[in-house]
Amino acid sequence: MTSRKRLHTIVVGLVAATALGAGGYALAATATVQLTATGPQPPVATVSWGDTVVFQNADDAPLTIQSGHTDFNSPAIPPGGTYQKVFDGKVGNYPYRATKPKEKGGTSSIHGSVVVKMTATLTLSATPTTAVYGRAVALQGTTTLLDHPITVQQKTTSAAKTGWTDVTQVSPGSDGSFSFAATPLEKTAYRATQAAGQLASASVSVRVAPVVTMRVSSRTAVAGTPITVTARVQPAASSIGVLLQASSGHGWKQVGKAKLREGGRAKLIYRVPDGKVSLRAAVQPPVVRPGFESARSKPVLIVGANAPATLRFQVYTQKKKGKHAALPSDRFSTRSLHVKPGKVTLSMKNLGRGRHGLAVTGPGVRLKGPVVSHGGTSSVTAMLKRGTYTFYSYVGADKTHGESGKLIVRS
Repeated sequence: MTSRKRLHTIVVGLVAATALGAGGYALAATATVQLTATGPQPPVATVSWGDTVVFQNADDAPLTIQSGHTDFNSPAIPPGGTYQKVFDGKVGNYPYRATKPKEKGGTSSIHGSVVVKMTATLTLSATPTTAVYGRAVALQGTTTLLDHPITVQQKTTSAAKTGWTDVTQVSPGSDGSFSFAATPLEKTAYRATQAAGQLASASVSVRVAPVVTMRVSSRTAVAGTPITVTARVQPAASSIGVLLQASSGHGWKQVGKAKLREGGRAKLIYRVPDGKVSLRAAVQPPVVRPGFESARSKPVLIVGANAPATLRFQVYTQKKKGKHAALPSDRFSTRSLHVKPGKVTLSMKNLGRGRHGLAVTGPGVRLKGPVVSHGGTSSVTAMLKRGTYTFYSYVGADKTHGESGKLIVRS
């Protein structure tokens, strides 16, 4: 009857411990071991890390617990007395013996063991998983070991060989949750640990994107002229250079590359094309260094106005054919010119025999240049839109003699 009562006590103690943890948290539980004359009951007590084991002396003589683990040795436990031990050291097997003195001298021992297992869980996550350089990320997680501090550790790309290093220590809330703000300066892995590192969460990796900024010396320029583009990358150690990319609405194309100087700065020269184009600075393979993500600056719209065009041609005299042939008339070196809309200058060099003056007529245009002799230049400048124009020499009958041509203006 007595044995059944003691066994009932043991079962009740273990059930109570299980009930405490049923809510999902590893609350500190208590297990009871009866030290009887025939041996411990149970002989092997399996508990979770952090639990308390109460050893109750059910013998009629004082008992002393001895173990290879010095913090597991007890003073003499009188009959009916108890000794309790919190197992929050290393996970594993703790063998022990309970000794008592014999009536005729010497001692006798009973042997048992306590097996400590890690049954708690610990999680960790990061938001976001890609951080902009200089900005914090939120690390949050949960644990079922409510009464024990949590150590947050990190391992950076540049210090991967040195292993994990401690960052901070936090305490979980009553619901087991915890949080911490971290500011990674390069790609960094984080994890949470408890119980002297015997419980660890899965690691979470946070990537870092550099901050890329860009400014231009001018957002409008004459087509064909250069502008200065100044880019900056932070941190400077994240890349060996910066790329200049351009887009006219059909994807991005690399149009320049420069090495980073002191402070992560770089200067590039960009020659503005006709029309509109967007520019941006970028760090990406092959210039971005390991541990950093690709990053780009905000695009900047550049407007290139058509450059003034100058069309040059000549008036010349054909060579005389035959001894008695009449002197040939002067003629243009070209009868057809093409140009884009915009400001256009036509320049006619007089290398002929007579005097000539340049004229241009067409949609909304009727202009004349000066009349010049041999060696002179007659020029006309006008804003021309799309269309077909006529250029000619307006002196005498030059036009009817063939000194004329077509000027085609189109994009």
